[in-house]
Amino acid sequence: MSGLIDYAGLFPPASLPLDKAIAEYLYYKKSEYSFPVSRFVVPASSVENLKSICKEHNVKNINLSVLLPEMGFDEKNEKNIFLAIDELSNIIKSNPFIEVSSYEIKLPKNLPAAEKENLLQFSTKIISKVNKVNESSVIFFEPFVLDDNWKNNIDIACDVILQNKEKSGFKLRTGGVTKDAFPHTDIVAYAIKKCSELKIKFKATAGLHHPLRHYNTTVNSKMHGFFNVFLGFLIAEKYSPTLEKIKGIINTESSDKFNFSDDFITFESFVLSLSDIKKIKASYQLSYGSCSIDEPIDDLKTLKLMK
Repeated sequence: MSGLIDYAGLFPPASLPLDKAIAEYLYYKKSEYSFPVSRFVVPASSVENLKSICKEHNVKNINLSVLLPEMGFDEKNEKNIFLAIDELSNIIKSNPFIEVSSYEIKLPKNLPAAEKENLLQFSTKIISKVNKVNESSVIFFEPFVLDDNWKNNIDIACDVILQNKEKSGFKLRTGGVTKDAFPHTDIVAYAIKKCSELKIKFKATAGLHHPLRHYNTTVNSKMHGFFNVFLGFLIAEKYSPTLEKIKGIINTESSDKFNFSDDFITFESFVLSLSDIKKIKASYQLSYGSCSIDEPIDDLKTLKLMK
């Protein structure tokens, strides 16, 4: 769990105002359960206000994952994205306590084959631009996966990322606040298998408040679990199982299927050592965005996996 959660308290369902979200983030970072908490997720348009709030709280350093404006194919969209990056660069230069270690950007929803070359060129420009701000940062590209074109969109996102694997990664949206925001397990499994095979960095976001896949009455849908998604990815990377086997992991709802010891996690015949987990997490920069830290921690306590 170390460093696995990027705190996204600004976003639904928490939807906290910026000052309260920062206060929550700082509280978690100072608590005994600070170890899962990594970056603070914030839109590029809010970083200017974040700067003053951090000074009020006497924040010595803060690590951000910044959401850039969604990509499009028109000249105005390109200018807006580059302007956001330039403004962010100026803020960072004058406020050294702010670090941006990752960026996140949505790809256009409609990705026709005719536009693929334009998209590749545009994304290359964006990667180059953000790395002038911080050469160690990574930008995660998020394809739209909630329509019939999901497989095409995932494949094109991977093509975008493969142009510069060291500086870019894949972001999968795994839920939201409505039933139609949750991708089918076929989609989650396909994205995991594809990214693990291509050695692409991977993060998820939304709907992963709980360890295990389960039915949620509020959204009237099955919600994915962070155990399922990330242990699925770890197993995919180490063992290269079939797509059906990965889907089986994603669909698992019983904690009894996952066995934990101090040094190993097992699922059926798959064994992950602590060394495996650390190595794969570091190589793929595995993380997920969540507006709640309490819920994952409380669930782990209930499962007697944490004191």
